[in-house]
Amino acid sequence: MRGCSQLLAGIVAVFFVITAVFTFFVVNLAHGLTDRETVKSVLNLEPVMRETVPGLLAESLRRSAAERGLAVDLVDEAALAAAFDAMIPPGYVDELTETAVDSLYDYLETGDPEQATLSFDVNPMIELLQGEPGQQAALALVQTLPPCAEPLSPEQLQTGQIVLDNCVPPNVPLETAALTLHQAVVATLNEDPQIVGTGLVQLNLFESGQINQAQLAQVQRVQRAFILIQQWGWVLWLIPLLSLALIFTLAVRSVSQWGFWWGWPMLIAGVSALLLATLVPAVLLIYSRTAVTVMADGGLTLATISRRLADTLTDLWLRSVLIQSAIMTAVGFGLLLLGFVTRPASIRQ
Repeated sequence: MRGCSQLLAGIVAVFFVITAVFTFFVVNLAHGLTDRETVKSVLNLEPVMRETVPGLLAESLRRSAAERGLAVDLVDEAALAAAFDAMIPPGYVDELTETAVDSLYDYLETGDPEQATLSFDVNPMIELLQGEPGQQAALALVQTLPPCAEPLSPEQLQTGQIVLDNCVPPNVPLETAALTLHQAVVATLNEDPQIVGTGLVQLNLFESGQINQAQLAQVQRVQRAFILIQQWGWVLWLIPLLSLALIFTLAVRSVSQWGFWWGWPMLIAGVSALLLATLVPAVLLIYSRTAVTVMADGGLTLATISRRLADTLTDLWLRSVLIQSAIMTAVGFGLLLLGFVTRPASIRQ
C-alpha cells in the first residue's frame, strides 16, 4: 500500500512539473497582454515611427516612379525624415498610442461598444501643418518627386492648374510646386468640419461600415476571451498547487519526506522553466528573421516594427518568467536541503 502511494505521488510530481512550467509561461504572457500599462510600455512607437515611416514613404514613391518609367534616384529619404520630424510634435505619437490603448482596453474590460471610440487631438499637427513646418515638409516632399515626362501646357501655367501626380512638371519651379501642394493640403483640412470645429477626430470601431458582421463576431469572441483570461487566468496556479497538496497527502509522513517530495519537483520545474524560457527568444529571433527575409521590400519596414514590438514584449515576459522560476528553483533547493538535514540519524549513517 505504501509503495502504491509513493508511485502515485511520483506520477503526480511529474504532472506538477509539467503544469508548473506551463503555468509559468501562460500566466505571465496573459498578464502582459491583459495589463494596459504593460502594453503601453511595450508600444513605444515614437522612435520607431520616426525611423521607419520616412522609409515607407520613400519606398512608395520609388515604386510609383518605377512603375511609370520615371527616375527613382531623386527620392531623398533623409529629407523626408527631416520633414516628418518637423511635422510630428515631440511626444505626440506616444500620446496617441496611450489614447488608443485606453480606448481598446476600456472596450475589452467592459464589452461596451461605446467605449471603443478612438479620440485623437489633431490640433498640434494642424498648427504645424498650416505654418512654416508644413511648408518645409511640402518642399521636402516635392524635392523627392521625380520630374514628369511631359511639361504643363501654357494654358495650365497661366491658370495655375498645377497637378502633382507623383511627379513634378519640368517647367514648374520646386518652390511653386511645394506652395501648390501645401495650399491643397490646408484647403482639404479646412473643409473637414470635424477638424475645423474642435480639432478632435473620433472613430468608433463599431460604426456602420467600419467592420462587417464576421469581424464583429470575431472581436466579440476576443473580448470574451480577454475577460476570461484577465479574471480567471490565476486559476491555472491551482493545478500545480493542488498537485503539491496531493503529493503531501500520498507520500509525506515527516518533515524530511516533505522536503524531498516537494523539493525535487519544484527544483526540476524551476530549472526546466529557466532553460526553456531562455530558448524562446532565440526561437522567436530565428522566426522573425526568416519572416522578414521572405517579405517583399515594401513590407520590410513594417516587419521591423512588428519585430521590435515582439522583442520588447518577449523581454518583459522573459523577465517575469526568469524571476518566478528562479524563486521556485531556490525554494525547491531549500526544501531538498531541509529533507537531507532532517533525515533520521539511522538513514544518514
